[in-house]
Amino acid sequence: MKKSTVNFLIKVVVVGITLCVVAIFAVKADAQTRTFGSRCDDWIQKEAEQGSAAQSSDDTLVVTPPDSSPDVPQEIVKYLELTPAQIAGIQMQIEKERSRVRPLVERLAKNRRAMTAATLDGRFDVRQIHELAAQQARILEPLIVANALLQTKVYEILTVEQRRKMDGMKKETAGLIHPSFTEW
Repeated sequence: MKKSTVNFLIKVVVVGITLCVVAIFAVKADAQTRTFGSRCDDWIQKEAEQGSAAQSSDDTLVVTPPDSSPDVPQEIVKYLELTPAQIAGIQMQIEKERSRVRPLVERLAKNRRAMTAATLDGRFDVRQIHELAAQQARILEPLIVANALLQTKVYEILTVEQRRKMDGMKKETAGLIHPSFTEW
């Protein structure tokens, strides 16, 4: 694969993570969380039976963390060289934030449905559209703040080298290194 293609793919993934956490919260529903839990339970059971990853210590079962997560893309895992413990820590932070922002995501989805209904068949009521847009802005503000907070918590989990890589990706995708669309 060409270096430019790889760089483009990395940029796309980073933009998706840093700017679209809202989408992660919306797409990953309770069913997927339960599926992830089931897969982890199956994995833990399998490892415990094999005895290779689980060790018994009094009444505590120690299990190595998973090497992937439904919310942490494999591209990021590979690029940042995340450890299983880091992946588990990031997943835990995402789960905490998800529970806090779920009501906002539900309100945003309801607002988007109302916006779609308001513009069906070419209709356009300027007052209604302005009101729905204002509501959407009020919903997006705390979601953006939650996204920034999540990024900060994830940043704390990373090593110095991983932070450097992440900062480089963020700068590049924000156009701070190679400005894009400057002539628009």
